[in-house]
Amino acid sequence: MKIKHLTCYILLQLVVSFAFAQRDYDLINGSNIYLNTGTKMVPVYSLKKANINKLLGKPLKIKKVDNEISESIVKEYVYPSASILFEDANFNSVDMRKTGWLFVFKTAKGFGKPIGIGSPITLLKDYFPNSWRTRHKDGMSVFLAAPEGEPVDVFISFSFKNGKISWILLTPNES
Repeated sequence: MKIKHLTCYILLQLVVSFAFAQRDYDLINGSNIYLNTGTKMVPVYSLKKANINKLLGKPLKIKKVDNEISESIVKEYVYPSASILFEDANFNSVDMRKTGWLFVFKTAKGFGKPIGIGSPITLLKDYFPNSWRTRHKDGMSVFLAAPEGEPVDVFISFSFKNGKISWILLTPNES
């Protein structure tokens, strides 16, 4: 199982590296990414170990996971729809593989349509036209930007299957 996840992660890193080298990608400010849990709209980067239970509720379980890339132990807060990882007390990533929670992106026009597992991939075209143009058959990535607009070493990756989003991963680029 670890090998499968590591292989997927490496493949995503290659896609991200290629897109970054081509400079034909979209940027989204990390402060404009929200998790819609069905009862709350939570800014992703407001998540901290100290407030996660208040913002998202009690997780199903908390696991210690060996991060082979950064060679550290991370805590994985497992929820029915996604896992939230923290390295030390700092937010690290969201790994969404099941229906339930949704990502919502705030644009100049306000909040857009929610995107989650099972959403049609064509929704991504409206938000991220450059990344859409350079997408691969099985997925695409979008880089996050600092408030000043400069790219940061974090991306959100979307995997596709049968015209639907099958996996969403928001994570640092640790290649």
